[in-house]
Amino acid sequence: MKSIALMLLGLMAIIKVFDPKTLFEQKTKINFTVQEKSFIPYLEKQGLKFPVIVAAQVFHETDQLRSPIYNSCNNLFGMKFNDRGYATGVCRGHAEYASKKASLLDYKAWQEEYLPYYEKKVLRKSCMTEEEYYKYLLWIGYAEDEKYIGKIKVWVSIIHELFPSTNPPL
Repeated sequence: MKSIALMLLGLMAIIKVFDPKTLFEQKTKINFTVQEKSFIPYLEKQGLKFPVIVAAQVFHETDQLRSPIYNSCNNLFGMKFNDRGYATGVCRGHAEYASKKASLLDYKAWQEEYLPYYEKKVLRKSCMTEEEYYKYLLWIGYAEDEKYIGKIKVWVSIIHELFPSTNPPL
């Protein structure tokens, strides 16, 4: 469980802290270390779909691992309390988790609960591309911010630039 936090902190050292006013303008090369390459594969190993987008959501939702909801509640996604069994209570109006891994597992359970319905009834095929997953996040109403997908795309772009192996196949 500490390993998740260390991977996240290490990846944040890669991405550095951005001024929110210039987030969309910053696409410069960023120095990074080898150690942090393990976070995306960890998400894949946990069975999360679209791990690069999930990582981008973590950095956005936690204000780059600085938010009180992340630090006090182990909540990586801003999830509200739900009945999926991973949250231990309510903290600052959001779900509280015993560990950051529990928060990841709750997100995975959320994907497993809602994505198949979207694939069957709306998309009418398996969700295979990042663009299709962005449409799913919009369809499900994942975020209140109407610019959410654009912000996540910036994070994804930065991750792809830092780790070319995470780029989707052409």
